Amino acid sequence: MSDQVRSMLDGLPAEAGVALQAFMAAVVFDPWSFAPAGSGNMPTVEFGPGGQGLVTFLIRDDEREVLITQVLWFG
Repeated sequence: MSDQVRSMLDGLPAEAGVALQAFMAAVVFDPWSFAPAGSGNMPTVEFGPGGQGLVTFLIRDDEREVLITQVLWFG
């Protein structure tokens, strides 16, 4: 995880951290099912109750990785 993403996560309220953790626990099994059509391998999707957050992640099929690149919380 990059220092930039770590800084974003450190600034989140506890509610957002729990919501992001739950989202990522699901997305790692089938990241393409969360990617909107046409978003390519770097989708931005809502997460959390009422879609209070946005997360952008990079899907790296060759390495079987999902990397968070940006997190925003509006709650």
